[in-house]
Amino acid sequence: MSTLGRIVAIAIKDDASLNLSDLGKKACESLGSRLIDDLQFRSSWAIIGQTGAALGTAEEKLSNESAVSCSRGITATKVNLPSFVVAATSAGNNWGNMAQVTCNGELIPLAGGYQRGLNVVVFDQSNGRLLQSKSFDLYADPANADAFAHWIDTIPQGRVVAIAAKDDASLNLSDRAKAACKLIGSTQLERLQFRGSWAIVGVKGAAEGAVIENLHNFGSVSVKAWFPLVESPPVTPSVAQPVDQSIESPESGSGDKKRMIIIGLLLALVVIVIIGTILFSRD
Repeated sequence: MSTLGRIVAIAIKDDASLNLSDLGKKACESLGSRLIDDLQFRSSWAIIGQTGAALGTAEEKLSNESAVSCSRGITATKVNLPSFVVAATSAGNNWGNMAQVTCNGELIPLAGGYQRGLNVVVFDQSNGRLLQSKSFDLYADPANADAFAHWIDTIPQGRVVAIAAKDDASLNLSDRAKAACKLIGSTQLERLQFRGSWAIVGVKGAAEGAVIENLHNFGSVSVKAWFPLVESPPVTPSVAQPVDQSIESPESGSGDKKRMIIIGLLLALVVIVIIGTILFSRD
């Protein structure tokens, strides 16, 4: 038996209904699934559950007509590092018509409020500090799509970028805008339909698919991502260290010269004495 409380994520590709036994369905129900019995041939199904969970408590999505995705925030039992959490929620016009971005549970205000289109908030990746925020209404003006793309292009590498769509963000969504979203790790934006919901907490420069993202054309979505706080060491002024080297003063230099002269004279005197003694002994 698996250890209780383990996180288990399952995603279907092509088909998983054919030959799915009752025992297999029971195993999915033991993760908290309540939709596995509704699975049909080539249906889409995704689940994030836990071993030993009660029926219906898992985060799961099922559709017989379109792709699905799901996400789930997991509370760690121990967190050794201080952190900040960024969350984004999106609801298209027919699914709540709202958008919001939070940091540590606090709503991030945008000038004029969260608008139709793409609502973008940029955070410092080291401490979660709010750096920039802006709304781009693609429906009102097609030029806003490229303006959005240019804005994303100018964001420095490593910044945390949260985006939440409101009402509709698919109309006039240019290829350049889609490419800009790939720069923060997005892979799902190509599937966004009219008044669909899309939310992402990305990182500028992240690989595609390496970030938290959720898209649903027939319901609301939300995402949440955890980032460790990185404390920068205090900057200390550079102080030139003293160099150990003897510096001779002019006086000390002249003293050495005098000593050398005296030694030279003494040696010359000794040589003269020796030579004189040898000559005297011969006479």
